[in-house]
Amino acid sequence: MSELMGHLVWWKVTNGVDMDFDQLTALLAGTGIDPPNHRPVPIDVFRRVSGLTRTYPLEGDDTLELMLAKVESKVTSMMSRHMVATVRNGAGVVQVVRKVGDVAFYKPPRRQHSKARLRVIAGGGPHAEHAQDFAQYVRAEYDRGVKGAVDSQAIRRLIRTHLATHGAVYLDGPYFIENEEQCAGLESLFSALGEGSFMHVVPLLDTPKQREFVTRHAGAEEVIA
Repeated sequence: MSELMGHLVWWKVTNGVDMDFDQLTALLAGTGIDPPNHRPVPIDVFRRVSGLTRTYPLEGDDTLELMLAKVESKVTSMMSRHMVATVRNGAGVVQVVRKVGDVAFYKPPRRQHSKARLRVIAGGGPHAEHAQDFAQYVRAEYDRGVKGAVDSQAIRRLIRTHLATHGAVYLDGPYFIENEEQCAGLESLFSALGEGSFMHVVPLLDTPKQREFVTRHAGAEEVIA
């Protein structure tokens, strides 16, 4: 009977994973998997939320789009954005553009990230309710980002890094490992990711055909979706 030459590892992280840095760190404790080595920098989080938009239906076929527009500031310790509302008719033609609020990010002294502050103010006017909702959305996404929001893509990067660090070889689909210890700790991570995420390890017999398969596909470039 042929001996084992190793194992094939298939895994998938479903979309919709949502946890923060502290939750991930606690989850990985004792698994041997290294968590991300730093928390997000507040100014990077602000730049990311500055690209947020949200669209609301209005009466008839009109729509309201809210977004943040960059404002040049002479104050070096502050970055500003206007909250801008754009109303379009059913044909997509712009009817109204108006400012409905302000967002200001106060940059902290060097490396003192805990002193960063965000101020979000929604104004009045005909779209005050929507502006307030968008302001809450921006604030929530900023707070979540500063905590170190961890999504499905971040978990995938973590798993790829762990496998590569422990000598796993990508084979244009599955990974090849010589022994199961190379993916030790991943089981508990996958069990916490919920339905749809999985890791499946299959023993691989040491035969000429299997060796040819591993040799032919080793070194394939992984497509990151």
